Formats: sequence, structure tokens, C-alpha cells
Amino acid sequence: MSNISSSSVVYWALNNYGVTIFDIIVNIIVLTIASWIITLNVIVLKVLYDKENKDPSEYFIINLASADLLTGLYLIHNTVYNFSNFQNLTECLLRFGFGMSVTISSVFQLVALSMDRYFKIMKPFRYGSICNRGVTITVTIISWSLAVIIGLLPVCGWQQPLDNHNFCGLMKIITIGYFDLLVVVFLVPFFLLLVTYIRIFKEARRHATSISCSYPGSESKTTRHSLKFTKTVFIVVGTYFICWVPMGTVVVLHVRGQLNHLSYIEKGNLLVYASALAFINSLLNPIIYAFKMPLIKRRFRQVFCRKRVHTEDVTMYAECDGNVISGKNRVSSVTEY
Repeated sequence: MSNISSSSVVYWALNNYGVTIFDIIVNIIVLTIASWIITLNVIVLKVLYDKENKDPSEYFIINLASADLLTGLYLIHNTVYNFSNFQNLTECLLRFGFGMSVTISSVFQLVALSMDRYFKIMKPFRYGSICNRGVTITVTIISWSLAVIIGLLPVCGWQQPLDNHNFCGLMKIITIGYFDLLVVVFLVPFFLLLVTYIRIFKEARRHATSISCSYPGSESKTTRHSLKFTKTVFIVVGTYFICWVPMGTVVVLHVRGQLNHLSYIEKGNLLVYASALAFINSLLNPIIYAFKMPLIKRRFRQVFCRKRVHTEDVTMYAECDGNVISGKNRVSSVTEY
């Protein structure tokens, strides 16, 4: 938010900060998006948590959905801050640290998910021993712990000395050295993801060509499912990359000193605008799951696509396509749920 003339101020928050009607509208929109992020990811987590015999890849999707859920909570907290402007250095550092930890964890989960797909396609006969439950739990603990440690480094002292503690801005309190670290933390995984998927799709193409030439029409159901899920992961990774490019570009420009002509407030506002698409990514992920993963798709239909159908003696629920899925006196049912 930015302060302008007093005539446009709706009310004065703490620290003599004027909140305008534009600020209110923007933050209500953010609050709405955050609510949907939380709702959709809770559904995804419930579906995958209840599923028996989970694959390692599904555990990593649980981690990614958890990170997206925490992103929604972060946005709600940030909205409350924007309405109140409670200025405190410790709160400021913790807020940024929490958001950064969640963001870094998302990148690590994408790498873990992609490596799982890599071993599934490249080494199918050793996949069970490489990506077992113990390895999955270990990777989960390490990835989250490392993300939290990196995210909270500014809280532990890696920060700019402030002459005015009433100013809370990421570009003001975070050092260039820490931004350098963030660039490395994000660029190295993206390079790894790029190389991984190039190899995966080369191997998948070679495998498909080999089978079609030797045994036409004999591609197994397991192979098709594995390739289909790999494509889903690729879409998630690609979407993440596209959504985070604007924010990443601003950070790189800041590190290279090409934004030095701007004030801290102007650089902060630029970062906020660039990060809008990045936060929307947490809303897009569960939607991608719903389109690509039948189990989650069915659950979304149950939650969002039911309508009540009243007859003289029966109250039923119909799905979007008109199929009756439940009722007081059940007429028919969908057994796949």
C-alpha cells in the first residue's frame, strides 16, 4: 500500500498510515484468493491423506499442497497487516521469513517430485528400492528443515541495520547477500528440473518408439499411467516457473543494482506487483490436480458440482452431468467415489 493525499484516506491505521479505498479493494481480493487457496488445498490434502497405499509421488504432492495451504495463511496474515500496519521489526522479519520458507519448500518439493518421476521412468525396476517410504520421509524432513533454515536467516541476524524500525519493507531489511543466496536457491533447482525433464521425455519417447515397433499396441496400462502422471508433474513445474518469472526478474534486477534509482518503497511496490502471479500459483496447483488426477477430480465434483433434486418422497443430489450420486432414498449411486 502507499500513502497519498488525506482526502482519499478511508481510515488511519497504526503508525499514522492512511488506508485508501484502493487498498481495501486490493486486500479484499487477496483475502478472497487466499480463502480459495486454503479451501482447494484442504480438499486435495484430505483426498490424498485418506488414500491407502500412497505412492512416494503422492507424498510429495501432499508436501506441495501443504506449502500452498501455508501460502494462503500467509496471505491472510499479510492482509491483516495491510489493514492495521502494525510495525514491528521482529514481526516483519518473521512474516517475510515464513513466506520465504514456504516458497523455498515449494521449490524443493517440485525437485523431489520430479526426481521421483525421473527414477520411475529411467529406472523402473529399481524404483521401489530407490524411492521407498523411508527415503520419502527423509527427503521430506530435510527439504522442509532446509527451507525453514534458509527462510529464517534474516531473523537470525542476516539483515540490514535499520535507522527507522517503523519501516517494514523486504527491500529495506534484506541484504543483497541474502538475495544472492535466494537467486542460487531458485536457479539451481530450475536448472536441475530442466535437465531432468529433458532426459525423462527423451527416454519416454525412446521407450514408446521401441515398444510400438516391436509390439504394436502393447504399451502397458502401468506405463501409460506413469507417463500421464509425469506429464501432470511437468505441467505443475511449468506453471510454477511461469508464475514466478516476474518476481524472480525483479529480484535479479535488484541484485544487479539496476533498481538503485528507485526508492525502497518503489522497489517494494514493484516486488508486490510482480509477486501477484506467484501467489496465484498456489491456487492453480489444486485446479491442475483436479483436471489431471481422477481421484481428486471426483472429490472436487462431490464438493462443488452437486445440486439438490427434490421429488415427492426423495431428496437427491445430482452431479454436474445429472447423475444421481446420493439421496435419502438412494435411487442410484456412483461406485467410484
